Amino acid sequence: MEWGKGFFLPIVLIFSLLGTGCAAFNGQGRRDNFSPLFFNQAGQKETKQEVDAIGPFYSAYSNPKEEGWAVRPLLSYHHDREKETKEWQFLYPLGKYRLTPEEKYTQFIPIISGHKNLKETPEDGQKKDFGFFPVFWGKTKTGEPYAGLFPIYGRFKERFGRDEITFFLWPLYSTARWEGNKKTTILWPILSWTKGDEEQAFRLWPLYGYEKKRGEYDRSFVLWPFFFHYREDMDTDAPKTKWMLFPLYISETSDIENKKIILWPFFNYYHDRRNDYTQWDMPWPLIQYAKSEDYNVKKFWPIFSEKQKPDSYEFSLLWPVYEYSKENMEEDKAEKTTYRFLIINKSETTVWPEKKEEESVTRVWPLFYLKSRRDGSAFLHFPAIIPLEDEGFERNYGPILRLYEYEKDKEGGEKSKLLWGIYRHEIKGDWSLVELSCLLSWESGANMTRVTLAEGLFEYLRKKAHKAIKLFYVPDVITWGEKEVTLPD
Repeated sequence: MEWGKGFFLPIVLIFSLLGTGCAAFNGQGRRDNFSPLFFNQAGQKETKQEVDAIGPFYSAYSNPKEEGWAVRPLLSYHHDREKETKEWQFLYPLGKYRLTPEEKYTQFIPIISGHKNLKETPEDGQKKDFGFFPVFWGKTKTGEPYAGLFPIYGRFKERFGRDEITFFLWPLYSTARWEGNKKTTILWPILSWTKGDEEQAFRLWPLYGYEKKRGEYDRSFVLWPFFFHYREDMDTDAPKTKWMLFPLYISETSDIENKKIILWPFFNYYHDRRNDYTQWDMPWPLIQYAKSEDYNVKKFWPIFSEKQKPDSYEFSLLWPVYEYSKENMEEDKAEKTTYRFLIINKSETTVWPEKKEEESVTRVWPLFYLKSRRDGSAFLHFPAIIPLEDEGFERNYGPILRLYEYEKDKEGGEKSKLLWGIYRHEIKGDWSLVELSCLLSWESGANMTRVTLAEGLFEYLRKKAHKAIKLFYVPDVITWGEKEVTLPD
């Protein structure tokens, strides 16, 4: 395995010597358990291989689909063989390097950023950019270079939705060009103006400003944020007019909508003529009433709330004490039901009736987090201090914060460990194994039993009618039964 070469070889060798003769009858290969200091499960190439060391602070794994390692909480590596992606994360979520068949991406917030599209070839045009704050450089798809030293001087090309951005002693002076328009800014955000065939704008903030785009919108303000006047959606069949004397009064009208707000955000009225929908907030967010043919809302917050839509239903009582919701996801042909207690705690079930599949999540914070997937696999974490399900967080921090872990694969095999592996329990078919670090192990399967103390200081083995005892790491000191069995190495 690439991740194991040299990186942890000395410790692997030392503990492998201490744990001589530690194979398992289920065909799992060599197994050395000195948890929480060291654990090694080395099977065949087609099976999963694992290494844990120094409790949860180092782990490595490899199987036909993926491989990786983690030095928590500093650094981790993951390789998805099927998707052909590799990702290194360091001081997550600050640093990341990701390599896929489509792109190469680098970041270390807020210092380093870089991106390169690998599907584009130099002949067809290849866009790339890189920054090491305060320096940045890159080139466009057509090969035009750009660079800069922020905030002294620099130029971006084809970045941030603009064809070109130039700055000098930012925020003193900058310009931006796009689609035949040019915006000049002096002492951002105080003074700016835009000229172009389609767009025009001027701003002397906070005194006065306007922006126009032919056939789409016309917006202006005086003494921001107190007075605004907008004309929007002018390219649609329902152009909208909006004006406000903030926060006293806001009006927004069109041929299909009418909205009035007094003392924003407290007293609101909204009517949609197209859907015959009316909503009142008196005051928001305490009291709300809304109704249409297929949409109803009744809210007397935080005591009671009910919202009904064609594809969903929501209900809360003494928010945030209790919430209930049900959603029909037409695109996935699934139904999701969620119960929440004090927001963080939840029980959620998603059902695919046609496929007769189900997925569920239960979180009781900070005690445990349980998830059962639709393929039959599941896992349980205790405690679950951080209410977050994120692959990067799990890879770099998750095991450090847990005392007990349980995992079930889609074939029905089960694994659990307590106190970072001091106690381990595994089940696969009719085979099971219980271990208390290197002190005690109990393995049983079809027609076999093995009990081991101190990795072979004493061991009792029964295989079919044959029985054997190992003493002081010497095998077959005493044997009896029908047939002699050679103990595996």
